Amino acid sequence: MLEDTSNDSDVPLLVKITEIDSDFYKGLAVFRNRILYCNLQNDFQVPFCTGSISHRNPFNDQQKLTFLEKYPHILDTKEDFMQEDKPDYDNFFKNDAKAVHLRVILRNLQTLEWKRYNCYFSGPFAHARIVGHNDLVSYWSRDVVQHFADHFEL
Repeated sequence: MLEDTSNDSDVPLLVKITEIDSDFYKGLAVFRNRILYCNLQNDFQVPFCTGSISHRNPFNDQQKLTFLEKYPHILDTKEDFMQEDKPDYDNFFKNDAKAVHLRVILRNLQTLEWKRYNCYFSGPFAHARIVGHNDLVSYWSRDVVQHFADHFEL
């Protein structure tokens, strides 16, 4: 991640496409609704912080999780716990060699409004379950798909 650059810059492509003046960001900003479905844990392809566009996972193993009755894999979170009044971006990713780039990506993407839905699938196939890759897995993810369909807005 963050290793590729274009010929005209040392800035990684992922950073460039999240810059507020980029065509990619402008295209994303056109959407009235931007929705994120994130797994709390066990998603090795898209970790929680990536899926939720956040610097941290606020959930811990000791925390009692409450799920929506109709959607047994989606957490019942009343408030958007990821929003901080004044994020301290300078202190995010302190121990990461790519901290500067990660902060830029996070800061830029957090300027957009997102609806976040937090999911919990146990076991090593959390990513496949939230996405519904095949028939066996889609059995587990049907409530997430149904939630998306029930809340889809044009």
